[in-house]
Amino acid sequence: MMERRKAQGKSTPALESRPTLHPDLLLFWEAFVDLSGARTHHQGWYQPIQFTEIQAWVHLNNIESIEDREIIARLVRAMDCEWLKLAYAETEKRMKAESAKAKGKGRLKCRR
Repeated sequence: MMERRKAQGKSTPALESRPTLHPDLLLFWEAFVDLSGARTHHQGWYQPIQFTEIQAWVHLNNIESIEDREIIARLVRAMDCEWLKLAYAETEKRMKAESAKAKGKGRLKCRR
């Protein structure tokens, strides 16, 4: 949709300000995106991508070099760590808002 707006000569700030990914890094981004779907939840909190999932991904994608496997694992785990920080902050913010909302509902209101 944004590409169509751009082709029509309309302003597309989101498209114009989007980051560009160096082609050499595309494999790592694809690995992270694919593996994010394997993430589990526990009591409302996201869990880190499991190392076994990364191992399975490199195997399914025929990454044979041990060095390449190590680099993929290291970078995916680093991206995952940063993503989890953002997700945890967002979850805490949501939980605080829900808690504040629940406190207001539990009060007894008396008429005079």
